[in-house]
Amino acid sequence: MFKTRRPYNLSPMKAPASETRKTSEWIKAKNVIRDLFLMPVILLLMAKPLRAADAMVADLDDATICAQIKTSLLRHLSMNFQVMTKEGVVTLSGSAVDIAEIDQNTKLAAEIIGVKNVINNMVIPAVVARND
Repeated sequence: MFKTRRPYNLSPMKAPASETRKTSEWIKAKNVIRDLFLMPVILLLMAKPLRAADAMVADLDDATICAQIKTSLLRHLSMNFQVMTKEGVVTLSGSAVDIAEIDQNTKLAAEIIGVKNVINNMVIPAVVARND
């Protein structure tokens, strides 16, 4: 029946409604200003790596192209080949089992980034019958 009194007020102080409205309007205005000034900067920062990546693709050296082609051909079980690259023009040489392997090697080499043209000089060796 006795009411206990709190010795002090535990509830946080509330700002008057007019000040709360001013504060929220200030925050909204600040966010709009931030977005207007930061968006072009963010877009420029995002675009710069894309330009650098494009330059890197254009400047792939012949050794890199050659290594990528050799890796691709070995993955597809082509074994007896040589690859030469000069200014993006790839020359394949060596022997192949059949015409399908020659066509596949040409296609795989052409798919590599930086390859401008593929010259395929691969041959199918003649089978020599042995008379034992």
